[in-house]
Amino acid sequence: MVTAKRANETSVVQGADRRSGGRQVAVLRAALIDICGKTHFCRIVNVSARGLEIRLYRAAKRGDKVSLRLASDHCISGTVAWSRGNCAGIQLDETLDLSSFGQGGLSDPRRRRRMPRTSIDGSVTLIVGHVSYPASLCDISPAGARIRLSLSLPSCGPVMLRLPGLAAIAARICWLERAEAGLKFNVPLEMQLLESWLGSSESKLCGAVVD
Repeated sequence: MVTAKRANETSVVQGADRRSGGRQVAVLRAALIDICGKTHFCRIVNVSARGLEIRLYRAAKRGDKVSLRLASDHCISGTVAWSRGNCAGIQLDETLDLSSFGQGGLSDPRRRRRMPRTSIDGSVTLIVGHVSYPASLCDISPAGARIRLSLSLPSCGPVMLRLPGLAAIAARICWLERAEAGLKFNVPLEMQLLESWLGSSESKLCGAVVD
């Protein structure tokens, strides 16, 4: 029974492609998914020209309209065709060009990322050596973050980022521009941990508002 159900779910991703001669590609790519006006992290597990299978950390219902954003800012829209546990199948609104899937071609190093970032507005602390700086968190992903400071930092280098409710995160400042700084975490955060923090009371303590 379970096998038959799984086969039926998989057909949502594969069925249209069998008829059109498309192909299915196994991937493990991070993305942001917008469901009912809320933004969450997810991973794309399989992709075909007409559908996706994703792994997510928030419930999605069959029939929900969704939009996925990759690190390249490539957007994909569709409808939840099935949902089981933390997996869901997405029927795409338009045929996907697999040859260019996920290619950004971006020249700006601040936007050339392997993971998408969700916009957020909240108060955090940046620690440089023995000095703590109050900062505003602008966006975040499992791999890094962008912050805004009231004081300019002298140079790039190792830092610690403190988010309410989480252990201090070791990072490195990769770029500085005026009052903004781009951080790359030494060890990427677990996506489920970050997703949980974004929806927790701890994130609200710093006044975080997720876009």
